[in-house]
Amino acid sequence: MAQWWWEGRELRILVLASLSAQYFLVLFAGVRKFHIPPWLRVSFRLAHIGSDALAIFTLATLFSRQKNGPSCSYARGSHSLELLWAPIVLMHLGGQVVITTYKIEDNEQWSRHILTSLSKVVVALYVFYKSWSSNDKSLLAATILLFFMVIIRCFQKALDLKSSSFNALRKASSSGISIIRGTYVTEKRRLDKFIKKARKVVHRDGPRGSPADLPRLPYQLFLDFPCLYSDRVGILNFWLLDPKSAYQAIERALSAMTSFLYTKDDTVKPYLGSKEASATAVFRRCTQILAYATLIVAICLVQTSSQKKDYNSEDTWVTLVLLWGTFVLELVYLGVQTAFRDRFSGRVLQHSLIGLLAHNRRHSRLRTIAGWLQCKDFLDDCWHMKPIYSCEEITELVRQHVESLWKHCILDNETYSWHNDTRGEWTLTSKRCLGELGWSIRRPFDESIILWHLATDLCFQAIDLMFHGEVTSPDDRECARRCREMSNYMMHLLFDNPEMLMPGSRKSLFTRAYQELEDMLRYEEEARLNEDQITLLVFERCHRGITGDALRLAESLLVDAYHGDATRMWKVIQGVWVEMLCFSAGRCRGYLHAETLGTGVEYLSYVWVLLAHAGMETFPEKLQREGLSVEGDDRV
Repeated sequence: MAQWWWEGRELRILVLASLSAQYFLVLFAGVRKFHIPPWLRVSFRLAHIGSDALAIFTLATLFSRQKNGPSCSYARGSHSLELLWAPIVLMHLGGQVVITTYKIEDNEQWSRHILTSLSKVVVALYVFYKSWSSNDKSLLAATILLFFMVIIRCFQKALDLKSSSFNALRKASSSGISIIRGTYVTEKRRLDKFIKKARKVVHRDGPRGSPADLPRLPYQLFLDFPCLYSDRVGILNFWLLDPKSAYQAIERALSAMTSFLYTKDDTVKPYLGSKEASATAVFRRCTQILAYATLIVAICLVQTSSQKKDYNSEDTWVTLVLLWGTFVLELVYLGVQTAFRDRFSGRVLQHSLIGLLAHNRRHSRLRTIAGWLQCKDFLDDCWHMKPIYSCEEITELVRQHVESLWKHCILDNETYSWHNDTRGEWTLTSKRCLGELGWSIRRPFDESIILWHLATDLCFQAIDLMFHGEVTSPDDRECARRCREMSNYMMHLLFDNPEMLMPGSRKSLFTRAYQELEDMLRYEEEARLNEDQITLLVFERCHRGITGDALRLAESLLVDAYHGDATRMWKVIQGVWVEMLCFSAGRCRGYLHAETLGTGVEYLSYVWVLLAHAGMETFPEKLQREGLSVEGDDRV
């Protein structure tokens, strides 16, 4: 009985499940930009991978039933209706507008998708030709119309993948790049001219603009192409925006790139200046209108046919649900696309060395079992602190820092290059403590990150534990919180995404520092030590290695707090972290920024876009800086 029931309804369940999977993808596509529970992100990934597999399995089941013909008791009276389901399921294989791909690498496989789409459509048409036996002309017309639309939509997905690929982006960007030849002297003059214009814009007082008035960020940045200074002058109007609008402009730039790479949203692709991209957008609009018209006509034809012919009532109901559901699906994306455009979660991911140690000591038994199973490292990778949502506040700190540089520090080529290369030198120099603390930032960058991360935690805990907060004001506590958030974020990059922190960053340094702390607590009987208790033990016992250097740095910083000037201490720490953020963002490849947009933007991308808008040196400009050029060098 159960087998008979399943055989009679298997295909109906499969086609409705395929439609449901498409709704899930459309409704939850936009939340990829936000911090969502891991189970939901995994579900979305599985739905994206499984939707095509489900559609293919549904087609295979349908074709198998058609092979048996109308002699099957469960197929009698609905043989032709089931054939109409084939083009609808094929349409699901074409994907929806709010998501083209889940990973950026899939865009480069557009030619492979053409071959797979061609094979699926050819097989479907062959089965349709061999199986159609009805004299119902209305149903035949509806099926042919749907097949015609599906053929276009399946190949449209391949075109969407091609237009969103990095090769297409390079081609579109290359068409707008001019070749400027000149000597080293003329290049310096161009930079001098750019610096003067930038300083003039920063000092300008006038009416504030809006993010919509700002020219779009050159897409060459994501390709690590150097932009001509003349092309970057228009973006300097970023300095005419108020802080809120400046933050919105950054989100707008990141959202535009996300739409270009991961969706079929054609509202941003014409801005590439590519005729091919514009033609693709026009083609997509035409196919969208065609889809609406075809589905409406097909619904009318099926309604008419079902009234004249004696079709199975359940199959008629499923057919209408599929047609109406697909039609509504074509409309739903408009609201979803508008709702999530230019919006991100504003999350800043966090990771803490001492926090990880405290967590692992609280779960020592679990780690012992993980050690037996050789998966301790995997367990550490799975532990994450809760993200914080201070993205706008930290971005404003960076914006104020860069604005101060343009107003008071950047005067010519030399100062421009120097301030683009600092990672704490300017703060320590301006606070007159370079002699005491300069050694900590002359280390390799990844080592400096660990030193300042541990020192920030030690200072934060020391103020509360040793002084009970009496020497800190509310402003100091706010500054301390921001310092710790930036510190934990940079540690997150070193632990989870070292390539973005800086090329060549060593995650092994994190492991080494963790091992030093673990060795320090090896003979500590109390297993459930919290972060405060571990901090006190670091002050007492750490005198060697990275942790010993971090303790020495923290003690030097705490000198100001001992003398009642905690404000100065936190300003020094804050300034160093802001410079390190800028230093890291300016040395991260554009491809890595683009890669993270599909699973939730990294906060470093905000800083990267801000620096580009603010007129600071970009990564390709650093690589092609002509400080060592000889007479006659050319720049493209």
